[in-house]
Amino acid sequence: MWFFLALVSAIFYSFRGILEKRIIHNVDKYVLGLAIRLFALPFFLIPFLFKPSAILLPHQLNFHFWLALIIVCFISTPLETILYYKALKKEEVTLILPILTLGPALTVLWGSVLLKEIPTALSLVGLSIIVFGIYSLKLDYAKEGLLEPFRHLKNNTAIRLMFVVMISTSLSSILDKVGVTSSNSYVWGIANYTLVSVSLGIIAFIKAKHSLHQLYTHWVQFFIIGIFVAAYTLLNFLALESGFVGYVSAIRASYIFFTMILGIIFLKEKDAKKKLLAGVFIVIGLVLIKIFG
Repeated sequence: MWFFLALVSAIFYSFRGILEKRIIHNVDKYVLGLAIRLFALPFFLIPFLFKPSAILLPHQLNFHFWLALIIVCFISTPLETILYYKALKKEEVTLILPILTLGPALTVLWGSVLLKEIPTALSLVGLSIIVFGIYSLKLDYAKEGLLEPFRHLKNNTAIRLMFVVMISTSLSSILDKVGVTSSNSYVWGIANYTLVSVSLGIIAFIKAKHSLHQLYTHWVQFFIIGIFVAAYTLLNFLALESGFVGYVSAIRASYIFFTMILGIIFLKEKDAKKKLLAGVFIVIGLVLIKIFG
């Protein structure tokens, strides 16, 4: 079941990407980062209407839950947000984004060491194929080949910043697993998004105070995006309850494939053949994880 939950989560995530593309040029990036969490927040209350037994009071949550929550909401997420936008400001997106695609591979390593989740050999092959397929998609405009981002790692500040973001996001997946298993998906989801909205709200106030009115002027678009954000987040957390964090992370990363398909259909994006070839690698990797994971 965890596999299908993670896969549907990736599909919902891809719709978020398409919706964001339609609004990103009209909204400040820090306001957008806040809005997609803030407008998703009310939807995290819905599961409790149908399953009130899932409600946990603060004193019922252990130390590991609170530690993971504080790190994710007030350290890793703000850090990732600030460094990500700094990197985008300094360098071309096609050079720095491939670094992020390596996150699932690192998550598998963290999961093996910290959670004792040891992947099977063939599922590890599947994960590697997914990472390769996504990585190759992000290198459409690379001039020096697959290793181009790493050649610039020593002397390019933007790539180093993105490398830190990648490490942080891979660790955040581990913390999500800790939070979910220390409570449940619904409690972790609403607690996570509540405090992340606070931390990103502070950042938006500091970095984009004069653009906060966009939360009101674009509320309809944010509301629609919020539905998809809440859906893919809850599905992802539900998958984490029983699935290895490395597998779930890799499957979630396959949203790139679904975004690519939607982009070709709805946004008339180019290089369809090249993108579909990379998509074949991603699908093969997903099949291997499904069978042997």
